[in-house]
Amino acid sequence: LAKDNKIDPSEIKLVVVEAAPTILNMLERRDADKAERYMVKKGIEIMKNAAIVEVKPDSIVLKSGEEIPTSTLIWTAGVRANSDTKDYGMESARAGRLKVNQYMEADGLKDVYVVGDLAYFEDEEGKPTPQIVEGAEQTALTAAKSIIVEMSGSGEKEPFQGKYHGVMVSIGAKYGVAHLGGMHLSGWFAILMKHMVNLY
Repeated sequence: LAKDNKIDPSEIKLVVVEAAPTILNMLERRDADKAERYMVKKGIEIMKNAAIVEVKPDSIVLKSGEEIPTSTLIWTAGVRANSDTKDYGMESARAGRLKVNQYMEADGLKDVYVVGDLAYFEDEEGKPTPQIVEGAEQTALTAAKSIIVEMSGSGEKEPFQGKYHGVMVSIGAKYGVAHLGGMHLSGWFAILMKHMVNLY
């Protein structure tokens, strides 16, 4: 990017500022730690336990009071439910997601279904359906089957059972980490697998 935009790479410093004590929390720790080591090796500074409390035109301010000068801030604060859902009067959970039962029916409402990133259903205690494409497709299928049973008046509804193939993270064009079906991959092979999955 520096070359494409005729910028001296020595003028660029990359800093990852994370409020949590760890980064890449969607990954298993051993995979996340590999990714972190790679980033540090490439000169990226990683600040953990560092919540941003203010964004100024030319800096950010951390909870500790430290101010970091910057011309460019890329904010990636996670997935949150659309704020319009507050007006629906439905029971919500973490990040504004709407609570559903195992058939994707909204808690306490009849003939109302919620799917995708908005649906909050715990596969295991404390572990809601992930906000990923596979989760969206599977919650939608469960809801569709539930609606068909309701409309036809025959058969039984099938409870949701999440089946996820894994998680892949690219760190630049040549390095990544992945956990796919019990396999832990890193480096260019993880990137190759990511491209193959995208093609599929």
